[in-house]
Amino acid sequence: MSRSQREDGGAPADAPVLDLHAHVISPDTARYPVSPVGEGQASWALTRPVTAEQLAEESVRAGIARTLVVQASTSYGYDNRYLQDSVDAFPDRFRGVCCVDAFAPDAVTTIERWFADPNIVGMRVFYGGGRAAAPHDWIVDPAGAPAWRWASEHGVPVGVYLAIESSPHVHDLVTRFPDLVLVVDHLADVTSAPGSLDDEILASFLDLADRPNVFMKVSSKNFLDVELGPPVARELLDRVVGCFGGQRMAWGSNYPSTAGPLEDLVLLARRSLAGHPGGVVDDILGRTALRLFPRAADGLG
Repeated sequence: MSRSQREDGGAPADAPVLDLHAHVISPDTARYPVSPVGEGQASWALTRPVTAEQLAEESVRAGIARTLVVQASTSYGYDNRYLQDSVDAFPDRFRGVCCVDAFAPDAVTTIERWFADPNIVGMRVFYGGGRAAAPHDWIVDPAGAPAWRWASEHGVPVGVYLAIESSPHVHDLVTRFPDLVLVVDHLADVTSAPGSLDDEILASFLDLADRPNVFMKVSSKNFLDVELGPPVARELLDRVVGCFGGQRMAWGSNYPSTAGPLEDLVLLARRSLAGHPGGVVDDILGRTALRLFPRAADGLG
């Protein structure tokens, strides 16, 4: 084992770690009013909110080189002002992923307004009624075409949180927009209910590995499924890694939606990936994020 290789089998100690998925919540509800997508504010935002200042401090302690702060849409909906103010306040620590209503008539105008800020580097598309209420074909709603086209033309990665049953429609979307870079959040929760997955739907999900513009974001949600769930959850995680490889997967802490401290979530990721080659771990914990979001590398040396 080389001097820089971790004893737990994870990434070398000098490999940069990037967190592709964290959230921030402001205590100032007058300046940043709550207006969630879906049925109400998420419980984690009420019971364990983390401010931008706190996230910056925790990311330093956890050894995270750069964090992509993702809009807390279940708190602020499509109002990205706190996200924007946070990444602008800590440009050495953060870049931002805004959340947009891709199906609104003025979607492109709104997207361009947020992307006028150079610290906003990605966007996330949420179904307007909340994920639990989403029809499986929401991602191919024709109203979203201008937003998908804009992201394709500008090289902006788009994160989507969807049910695994939407996988066939993801194939349809990236066929129509072959230059669209799509990042599937939390592995579409494939590890959450592994015993109930339809074989054809699972095959369609894994076949997304044949689409070079589709990436997988693996998060603490998935790793907790592996640690606390049945053995088939581990088998499914390993199948996803085997299909997509480290160069098409990136890690997100999901903090504080997943309870921390953040240092523990980094260790959770390393434990969960310890059986994979070091180069694969390096990719998932940082290098893929840098390829997806090259502007996140600014100032990292």
